[in-house]
Order: sequence, then C-alpha cells, then structure tokens
Amino acid sequence: MIFFSGFKNKDVAFFHMESKTLIQADLLFNLPANEQYSKSTFPAFGRMGPSSWLHQKAVTSLGVDKEAMKRDATTVAGWDFTRIIPCHGDVIENDGNKAWRDAYKAFID
Repeated sequence: MIFFSGFKNKDVAFFHMESKTLIQADLLFNLPANEQYSKSTFPAFGRMGPSSWLHQKAVTSLGVDKEAMKRDATTVAGWDFTRIIPCHGDVIENDGNKAWRDAYKAFID
C-alpha cells in the first residue's frame, strides 16, 4: 500500500500481488463508466481515461507536493500489475501498468 501524501485528497493505492491488480480510489479514472454507474452529464468527464489530456491535467494539478508525487507514482509504476480497479470507471483488465504510466507521466522518469 502507498499513501499519496502529495495528492490533494491524500489518496491510497493497494497492490494485490496474486492477481496482479492495482486498487485505488481517485488516483486514476477510466471513464466513460459502463460497469459502475451512469454516464456523467458533463461531456468532458465522460472521456476522462488514463491517457486523456484532461486526466493528465487533473493529476498534475492535484499533485500538491511534486516530489512526493514523483516518489509515489514511480513506486506504483514499479509494481508488476496488469489490472486496475478504479473507483470511477471501468476496470482496466489489460495493460494497467501502461495506463498508470500514461496518467502519471508528468511524475515518472
């Protein structure tokens, strides 16, 4: 588990090694959501996937301590996961580590 002290809402990420799954709350969105809840009434949020410019902008602006974000995002990127379970949006079943790296490329070397 990693506590993201540099993230505005002090979020956490959990790694389940056996299933190669990253579980996190507001660190990564994968919208539009077809599995969890109805689509957003705000069109821009409906396209907020890990590689979207909007997601990258949100991640950068919510990172209030850039050094802590760099440390924590890089640590998560080093975990061997393929699947991501987000609180917002559909589960990413494959290439989860790539999705994480896309979303956090501003903080990962």
